[in-house]
Amino acid sequence: MLRKQKKLRRNRVVHNFNTAKDAAIVFDTTDHETFRHIRDFSKYLEEFGIRTRLLGYVDSDEIPGDLLLWENCQVISRKDLDYIFRPKDEEALAFIDRNFDILFNLGMENHFPVSYITALSHAKFKVGRYSGDENNSDLMINISSNPSVEFLIAQVKNYVSILNNPKEAGKISTK
Repeated sequence: MLRKQKKLRRNRVVHNFNTAKDAAIVFDTTDHETFRHIRDFSKYLEEFGIRTRLLGYVDSDEIPGDLLLWENCQVISRKDLDYIFRPKDEEALAFIDRNFDILFNLGMENHFPVSYITALSHAKFKVGRYSGDENNSDLMINISSNPSVEFLIAQVKNYVSILNNPKEAGKISTK
């Protein structure tokens, strides 16, 4: 993966919610509460007119039925990985190659498929949690004080809203 990541050429552009036209959300979970927070965040982005695509990874052989019904959401499982845990699914590979304005990695675990997708994504701006052992995002948010997807999303909303936005720069919140 590191070799491919070093070869990756992408046009890095810092986007906020007003400048982005399309976004990707990558996540890993089997928890229904986490699904709800991610779906709500997707709706939040759509309120800004941002077209949103979701790619989820479920660390099991079966995908929960409620995830299959989401619009603009694709979910992969262990069955969609090759022998070294890289996605082999055609749609997942196309997802990696797409030039999203922003990619949000909302994965709370260090699952290799999610890290692989984030690292090799052609997205212009990548946002995710700080984990200490990965450097796949342009903006990494430390959530060690409250390691939950709900808190990560709140921090993403806070920090991304003030990027390239001089009117909001003085309103940083750490709640």
